[in-house]
Amino acid sequence: MSCDAAKSNSDCSRFEQMIEQFGPGVLRHQALAELVACRPENAERIIEIITTHSALSARVLSVINSAALGMPRRIYSVARAVHLLGSARSRFLAMAHGLHLLTDTVDLSPIQIRRLWYNSIFRACCARTLCSEIDPPRLHDAFTLALIQDIALPILVAADPQFYDQQMQAVDSGESWRRAEREHFGIDHARAGAQLLELWGAAEHLVEQVAAHHDNPLEAEQPDAPSPVRLSGFLASLLPHDTEPLHPQSLTWIGAIHARFLAERNDTPLHFLEDVAEQTRLIEGREAGGAAIDCEQLKQDLTHGLCNDAPGLVTNLYKLESSLLCQQRDDAKLQSATLTDPLTGLLNRRGFETLAEPRLEWSRTTAKGMCVIVGDLDDFKSINDTCGHDAGDEALAALATLLRSSVRGDDLIARIGGDEFTLLIDQIDVINARRLAENLSEKINGRLILLRNDHRTRLHISLGAVYVEQFCEHASIGDLLARADAALRHRKRNGKQGLHFIEDKSLSARG
Repeated sequence: MSCDAAKSNSDCSRFEQMIEQFGPGVLRHQALAELVACRPENAERIIEIITTHSALSARVLSVINSAALGMPRRIYSVARAVHLLGSARSRFLAMAHGLHLLTDTVDLSPIQIRRLWYNSIFRACCARTLCSEIDPPRLHDAFTLALIQDIALPILVAADPQFYDQQMQAVDSGESWRRAEREHFGIDHARAGAQLLELWGAAEHLVEQVAAHHDNPLEAEQPDAPSPVRLSGFLASLLPHDTEPLHPQSLTWIGAIHARFLAERNDTPLHFLEDVAEQTRLIEGREAGGAAIDCEQLKQDLTHGLCNDAPGLVTNLYKLESSLLCQQRDDAKLQSATLTDPLTGLLNRRGFETLAEPRLEWSRTTAKGMCVIVGDLDDFKSINDTCGHDAGDEALAALATLLRSSVRGDDLIARIGGDEFTLLIDQIDVINARRLAENLSEKINGRLILLRNDHRTRLHISLGAVYVEQFCEHASIGDLLARADAALRHRKRNGKQGLHFIEDKSLSARG
């Protein structure tokens, strides 16, 4: 056995001795470990785990019956609560509460427990938000990693709270924090978290990610294209663990990551963090009091740090761009080959379905509405017959351009076959959804376009739109498309060239 391996085993044994100080309860949080391993869409398994743990059942039922959700009658069934909340949100809630129970096992004050627990939720929402921008299908993995990456910190804090009180005052970087932990305990909180997950029998990849969550995936000598989950976990690790100030290097990297991925939706890093704080409150279903992360202090730190380290921000932004360039090229090629329509440049059916499902899950989690619009050109065959198929292709390309200019930049638009198009608009209320659909119909119908050989034609389109305010668990993108298709057929039976808009209650959790 090598010296490094022997030292690692010795450090892990020492950490196991710390665990024993707090009794076997630390190792009995099997429900939390099972939730971590469970996929967020596996509603049956999530119900099974929550049901077998009375504290988790009570937490989920308290959220579904809270005044904020406004249920017309009290819910007593965990299965019913999970279906109403959505499996992903229920898993989030149960994992968050399971983490709280684990923290409560060790000997800390209620204020310390609340602070450490809330900060873990905050970092998890931070990671999920970043991953939703760069790889939406992986956002649940990013949330899970960030939630548990500091899972062993309460144990170390409880083992010597005075050390952390002193260390937080003297810390000058994340690396010095972990170096001090290794010198004092023989193990830092990242490796200790990985060891705890190993004792729970967690998946190997998760153990490795927790152990390395402070390692910057962009500063290797020859970095591979960084995993979105790893990058999201790294961003979460830059935030305060407890009440310590933000480190100068952390400020620089937060600014660089914000500029690269988040600036389009959030003007400043502070706005991004304020949005994360709101997400944290939504997931918990209540106001989160006593939070250790102070947005006003962050504002001062970010303003001062970024103004004084502009060269560092530019350097790190360049590193981000360079290290992601290869991945972006590969992603672009893959998207072009498999997810987009070569004629219009819009998504194809496969691309639409791939990107729409995470949007649906996110709308279910945030309880925000979604609208799907399906439309096809009226009398498109006559364009092909009269002007030729090349002219028909030009008409489809012109329609695609009109669709792009008529919706928000992040809405999904797809050509799903022939002259049939579909749009998905999420995080929207019914009034604005109806207005957008009506404006779309007015903008396209009667629009004169010039085709090859000086042919001119007017575009006419029939549209069917369905809006759902808050999705029930069983709703799917396929259901939405079917409802929108039915609305489109109704429009065509009644004269074409217009819009039929419906608000569907059958797919709503409030229906």
